[in-house]
Amino acid sequence: VMGLTAGCRIATVRRLDDRGPGAEAASAAARPFDAVELVAAAWDAEVLPALARARDVTGLAAGEATAQPVVVQGRGRVVDANVRSRAGTAIVEVGAARVVVQIGPVLTGTAIRDALPAFGFDRFVNQLQHADVGNELNARVEQQVLQRLDRTKLRGASLSFAGMARRDEGGQLTVTPVRLELQEQP
Repeated sequence: VMGLTAGCRIATVRRLDDRGPGAEAASAAARPFDAVELVAAAWDAEVLPALARARDVTGLAAGEATAQPVVVQGRGRVVDANVRSRAGTAIVEVGAARVVVQIGPVLTGTAIRDALPAFGFDRFVNQLQHADVGNELNARVEQQVLQRLDRTKLRGASLSFAGMARRDEGGQLTVTPVRLELQEQP
C-alpha cells in the first residue's frame, strides 16, 4: 500500500485575496466573455486603422497568390449584383480583373477576423469565443456599412471599397467591406 502513494504530492489550495498577486487576472477571467464589447473596443483601435495599410486589390484580383485573408482597397465598376440572395454580392471590375464584394445583408466567412492579428485564435480561451468575434465583426459591418447601401443602384455604378479579402476554393477573391462608397453613373 505504501508504494501506491509514493508519486503523490501534497498541495495547498488558497483563495485568491482581492489584494493579493493575480487578483486582477482572476477578476478579468471571472467576467463572462462579451464579443460585442470586444469588437466595439477593437473597431476603432484595430479594424479601421488596418485599412491604412490596405493593399491595392488589382494585383490580387488578377491572380496574385495569397494564402491568408488580406486587407485590401479598390475601386471599380459594378458589372453585376446579386440582390435577391440575403448573402448578396456585387461583381466589381477592377482593372482587367473582377472581385466579389459582399453586400449582404448577410455576410459569410471570417475574413475580417482572420486578416487581423488582434483576433488570432491564440488570444481566445476557446473556438466558440473566436467564432463569436467573427460573427460580431460581420454584424457590425452589416449595421454600420451595409444598412445604408442602396442595392437597387449598384449595377453600372462606381464602387470604392476597403476591407478584408479571401480567395475561395475556386480562386475567386471575395471582399468583406469595412468601408464602402457608391457613386452612381450619370
